[in-house]
Amino acid sequence: MAVAGKHQVLIFVHSRKETVKTARAVRDTALANDTLSRFLKEDAASREILQSHTDMVKSNDLKDLLPYGFAIHHAGLARTDRQIVEELFADGHVQVLVSTATLAWGVNLPAHTVIIKGTQIYSPEKGAWTELSPLDVMQMLGRAGRPQYDSYGEGIIITGHSELQYYLSLMNQQLPIESQFVSKLTDQLNAEIVLGTVQNAREACNWIGYTYLYIRMLRNPTLYGLPADVLSQDLTLEERRADLTHSAAVILDKNNLVKYDRKSGYFQNKQDAVDYLTWTFMYRRLTQNPNYYNLQGVSHRHLSDHLSELVENTLNDLEASKCITIEDDMDLSPLNLGMIASYYYISYTTIERFSSSLISKTKMKGLLEILASASEYANLPIRPGEEEVLRRLINHQRFSFENPRFTDPHVKANALLQAHFSRQHVGGNLSLDQREVVLYATRLLQAMVDVISSNGWLSLALLAMEVSQMVTQGMWERDSMLLQLPHFTKELAKRCQENPGKNIETIFDLVEMEDDERRELLQMSDLQLLDIAKFCNRFPNIDLSYEVIDSENVRAREYVTLQVALERDLEGKTEVGPVDAPRYPKAKDEGWWLVVGDTKSNQLLAIKRVSLQRRAKVKLEFAAPTEAAEKTYTLYFMCDSYLGCDQEYSFNVDVKEAAGPDEDSG
Repeated sequence: MAVAGKHQVLIFVHSRKETVKTARAVRDTALANDTLSRFLKEDAASREILQSHTDMVKSNDLKDLLPYGFAIHHAGLARTDRQIVEELFADGHVQVLVSTATLAWGVNLPAHTVIIKGTQIYSPEKGAWTELSPLDVMQMLGRAGRPQYDSYGEGIIITGHSELQYYLSLMNQQLPIESQFVSKLTDQLNAEIVLGTVQNAREACNWIGYTYLYIRMLRNPTLYGLPADVLSQDLTLEERRADLTHSAAVILDKNNLVKYDRKSGYFQNKQDAVDYLTWTFMYRRLTQNPNYYNLQGVSHRHLSDHLSELVENTLNDLEASKCITIEDDMDLSPLNLGMIASYYYISYTTIERFSSSLISKTKMKGLLEILASASEYANLPIRPGEEEVLRRLINHQRFSFENPRFTDPHVKANALLQAHFSRQHVGGNLSLDQREVVLYATRLLQAMVDVISSNGWLSLALLAMEVSQMVTQGMWERDSMLLQLPHFTKELAKRCQENPGKNIETIFDLVEMEDDERRELLQMSDLQLLDIAKFCNRFPNIDLSYEVIDSENVRAREYVTLQVALERDLEGKTEVGPVDAPRYPKAKDEGWWLVVGDTKSNQLLAIKRVSLQRRAKVKLEFAAPTEAAEKTYTLYFMCDSYLGCDQEYSFNVDVKEAAGPDEDSG
């Protein structure tokens, strides 16, 4: 600390505990060496300012350090404490500031001298300690030197001897930027297939040729697992690109995102025929009576192989009969799961896990476990000392954990989700992690609804939609719907539900009350009642009407068309604003699902995602039964953001006998 007293020093460490530990170590060393006066300005005014701000801060650690000219800064401090520290350091009253990397990226606070204490951080993704990224190092060292105050700055890196050459090269700009594209190649290839940009294996190889990965493989082949003399044998790395394409395609095929013929090395374009078969009665019977259809098993792979073989043989027969011609079998064809993964920007491993784990009888507990198992949560950090906090958090949740591993990020994601629904406070880094978990959950649940709908499971699809509402409002489905209202507590909600004369259980019940009755029941101030009124004005009030088109002529094995008309009561507003959801981390627009199902068979027959402003008309088509019957169906109108505004209607369809050949021709 040779510059102490002359210039300000900024020390970067890599954990919150380390900020306090380092600041106290430097202060105690200065006390022992009788040099503490060098860390304080000589004028009395500065010392008075430090003392006055010491009384203002909430952190006990800051109260201990500020009088000596030291301070700490990290995301776990209260916002007011961070602002005080930033102001004191910017004005020169704090001489030594020990901070985590949040200060390097978030706040413009330069210093004459910057010290990076240690360069290794724990990577949850790799499960090991790794070096700081070059970008982080440059960002931290970039704080050294104050324009208009200093003519130069000093940067000090404390690291191991083995890493010395690495950081010297970094400072001299001798480190090339290498591609990390290989680790995400499978997801990117799936996206290109869905978009239609890549239509066959040859185009996939050409596509890789336009990437930065290809440029770096040419410049530095050994770093990417290629022999040094590879360019003398394969000037354009065509073989390596083909290998990368094949490996990614095999993974996509294995996870049922695309169909890939490994023998020929090409993707198949016959998937449309296979998909067509999944809509037939035969497909339903395959799983019910596999022996009759000579099926070896009823897993997805067995069904897929059986249908593929059936399509292949049928097309060959048609070609032999000169009914069709089959050209080079090279076209790429994305499968349903691949399109879902690409549309929602979700990893192929996540969508495969949803597909293989969800079953028609999955309940709330199982759904949350499957949701938390998503690959998107694999990088949630497990920080030193966090296991005990997670243990306490888990013990207070609605659904228990069987032998939980507190170092498992998926267990952490599940616990944070349940804490969000229970409105249990989590602070510090955990609150930042919870924000990430909640934001991912919305997108993952939308994808999950699509996966479930593809399987035709009605009750599970409705449950996933309900969980989406819970995520947005931060509450359980069994909680009072009134808890969505501002200033409402469980006690107040209970008082409303037990209101003499009329139980107030929904938002609409509260709206329909007389003003005087409402004021007496709620016992709130005028400003609080105004907040309630604003929420009620935003709460969706939508009229729904429906009609079965040509209902008198619906025949077996044909399609039923249901037309739905939606109209929102905007009460003078010109447009719908964002959802009123203070517990959701960012502004969110509401979305809706229209669903037709058969409750007796638990079968989802049709589904459409709807974005509604003032009014909309939507058509839903679904297959009529194979035999004549009087059928009862249910229409559901489900919100993805609010609880208590869903609508449900039952309707009957008189299905007549299927039309005969003469009727068709007539």
